[in-house]
Amino acid sequence: MPPVNERLGIDFNHVKCVIEALLITTDNSLTVRQIYSALGYGSPEIYDDAVKQLNFDYHQSGRSFEIQKIAGGYQIFTLPRFSRYVENLWAGKRHSGLSRGALETAAITAYRQPVTRLEIEEIRGVNCDSVLQSLLDKGLIKVTGRKKAPGRPILYSTTNEFLRYFGMDNLKDLPGERDFPQSPELITETDMNLLSRQVNVIASESKQSD
Repeated sequence: MPPVNERLGIDFNHVKCVIEALLITTDNSLTVRQIYSALGYGSPEIYDDAVKQLNFDYHQSGRSFEIQKIAGGYQIFTLPRFSRYVENLWAGKRHSGLSRGALETAAITAYRQPVTRLEIEEIRGVNCDSVLQSLLDKGLIKVTGRKKAPGRPILYSTTNEFLRYFGMDNLKDLPGERDFPQSPELITETDMNLLSRQVNVIASESKQSD
């Protein structure tokens, strides 16, 4: 059983209930600052203890979800073994997913950031103007400056929304080369592993053509 925070003057059970209520009412990750703003007291350590206790309670009672650290905050996610049922419910109803080209571009940006449009196009082999604009509009990437090179090209990097979209707490969660298989797979918007595989294939092909 995870340790329960027993700091003097803190109603720990109340903290747990408030965090759970806040998480249920948001589709985005909930930051420590947002929790404090709503609750009025506490600390990152107390909130983390509360989340650990909530997850312990969920696992003990056989619930179909858990709380994960995503994009520097907390968010409720369905357990992987129930994902296909959720997908069945929403099959054919998603209209805002990313295209294969957008996923490739987002992945390249994540691994090479800060990166210019030309550098992305050299890896993908196609024009990326419209794809980059789409990713900017969705808030998955952002402009982070200009490269010190002729023409001062714009540099792009990923955002916290990118982390939330792909279910990561920070960029350290990006798989390393040792995690990649050797053959390409079809990318889907809900599977970061498949996205990572495609990035590896793209990067390998780019190195071979150098």
